Amino acid sequence: MARAAFTYELRKLPEEAFGIEDYVVRTSDGEPVGTVAGLLRLDGELLLAVDREAPPVKHDRRVVRWSDVDHADHEALAVWLRLDRDAFERTDELDPDGVRLGESADARRVTDLPPELEARPEVAPAGPVDETRSALVPVLGGAVAFALLAAVMVAALVESTWAYALLAVPAVLAVVAAWVAFRSWRRPYEPLARDKP
Repeated sequence: MARAAFTYELRKLPEEAFGIEDYVVRTSDGEPVGTVAGLLRLDGELLLAVDREAPPVKHDRRVVRWSDVDHADHEALAVWLRLDRDAFERTDELDPDGVRLGESADARRVTDLPPELEARPEVAPAGPVDETRSALVPVLGGAVAFALLAAVMVAALVESTWAYALLAVPAVLAVVAAWVAFRSWRRPYEPLARDKP
């Protein structure tokens, strides 16, 4: 990984995001690697600045050439790359001291979107939609409680040590419920299947 040797302009906070700014960036294998910090134009070339998923105290902003962008999914608020995660890790890092907010910079912020990035108008634009798995969390929670109660009742009535093996059922349901809850919280607009659209 090299460090880009140019200065760049990004939006001033709390200025609202424009176009695909703040979209989730996904590699070709579907892994989220950050969010769009902005579109940049450097000597006529279009670049994508990506803020990595990192603690706020750690700066990790990458730059990707536009030719490595596959498409933008406006319904899922995501930008898909042609790069896999390993190739993305080798992209150039933007210098934290090279950012220019509203000043002259080598790479300027793009606010006029290329035609392929403009959202196509629909009769009723859908926008991001919460997945139905959010409703699974309380259902699975109820199933855990019911399975735990049933396992304890059977163990008390049968008075055999093998009956305690039934406690594995609510334990498995609890793990599944925790996983679904985490996915619903972490990626609310992404289906459970990680297939690329």
